[in-house]
Amino acid sequence: MIRDTRRSILALATILLSLSSSPAARAAHDSSSACPGLPSPFDFSYPDRLCGNLKEVAVRLNDHMRALSRATGPIAAATTKPAAADAPASLASPSAASPSAAAPFPSPSTSSSASSPSDASLPASFLDPLPSSPRFLAYDSGIGGYGDTITGLITTFITALLDGRGFVVKHPWLLHAFEPASFDWRPTPDVKIDPVQFINNETQPVEAGRVPRIALTAMKVDPEVLFGRLERYPVVRVAWNVGHLTYFFKNNGTWGGRFRALGLRPPYSFGCILRLLIRPKPEVWQLMRETARALHSEHSLSVGVHIRVDDHVVWGGLHGYGAPITLNDTQIAQLMEQARPALECAQVVENWWHPSSIKSRWLVVTNSHQLKGAIQKRYADKVVVTNFVPRHVSKNEDPNDKSGEASEAMVQETVAEWLLFASCDRFVFPDSGYSRTAAMFSMRPASMHLTRTCDPEHPVEISTLAEKGSSI
Repeated sequence: MIRDTRRSILALATILLSLSSSPAARAAHDSSSACPGLPSPFDFSYPDRLCGNLKEVAVRLNDHMRALSRATGPIAAATTKPAAADAPASLASPSAASPSAAAPFPSPSTSSSASSPSDASLPASFLDPLPSSPRFLAYDSGIGGYGDTITGLITTFITALLDGRGFVVKHPWLLHAFEPASFDWRPTPDVKIDPVQFINNETQPVEAGRVPRIALTAMKVDPEVLFGRLERYPVVRVAWNVGHLTYFFKNNGTWGGRFRALGLRPPYSFGCILRLLIRPKPEVWQLMRETARALHSEHSLSVGVHIRVDDHVVWGGLHGYGAPITLNDTQIAQLMEQARPALECAQVVENWWHPSSIKSRWLVVTNSHQLKGAIQKRYADKVVVTNFVPRHVSKNEDPNDKSGEASEAMVQETVAEWLLFASCDRFVFPDSGYSRTAAMFSMRPASMHLTRTCDPEHPVEISTLAEKGSSI
């Protein structure tokens, strides 16, 4: 009885949600949307009311660092000797934390506002005193695909913020599809990111006369190295980060306290940070229009279904690296069998959440172009797909020819499909960073379902998403 009542309430809520997505409602919303001309689910603007003090703190710190850099000249022209440490002494090592009057943030032990995880209201002096010399952290990671890159962007940004540094991004394909939203992370002539050779978590500048800098690989760096030596370097370049910097927040009370003091709530922190940093370029919005209209038609609810099969179907291998693979009927049938758990889960989720009177749409995203077509053919009445050919987007290589960086068109199509997935009402996905980051970007934490568990009554917990690679 209780279960039936709950389902009735959920059904009513779903009907109201579908009415709010009607053409009239969407037209009214479009005037203020961050993506004019697209339905309201595509409003990925920064939600101040959910994001605590993040924007105020991050923008103030970054503006201060850029002003210092302009005043002192390019950092790379400085001496080769380590810069004077202006980082807080509490960062010297996890075991030697101590309050410091020079800290760019109040120490949790001396600031009641910073020490209270439940207090999201911070005084204007949260960043006082600010560092007196420019310090930057640069995101230049070339490891992994799209999900790893997006997750690395976020964890590197948080590292910069908690260490009192400005933040810049030196990542070409991010610039293919995104522009800064509320926070300017573009490199400037004042912040030079010179080449370094990575040697056992130490640095050896390639050219003499360059300021010492360190390149971190978050999968190998020792916390003692990070907290003991990071303060010596005015520019830190993150060379490898697929999300594993998150464990530093657990192992260091100072950074953990500062993070909590930002007032972010776990279900929304990922989306808050990403929406602060990036806004899709107009060319990306344009790529989505046709599919968006089919996915979010009148009185319909949408389920995003991500199906990841063996990577060889996108990388090639049968006809050379990156060559499209033409599958025969038997091979397609085998892929359909791999896809079956995800499609069955989507049906379970639909049956639980969607009243029979409302038509559902499934957006199927997969790394096999032929599988995508086969699924659309079998479920023609409900499945929506893009015509984009799946590609593995990597900073350092183009899967088509292995000769250079990912092409601009390839990146824009990948991002467009990712945003389409993020616009859905419910999500079904595997242990994949691509779909996980899209679901988190949507900021609808109660709508996420892992294929391997598929319990519509109990959406996946945020902590579960942080246990795997590309961790959130």
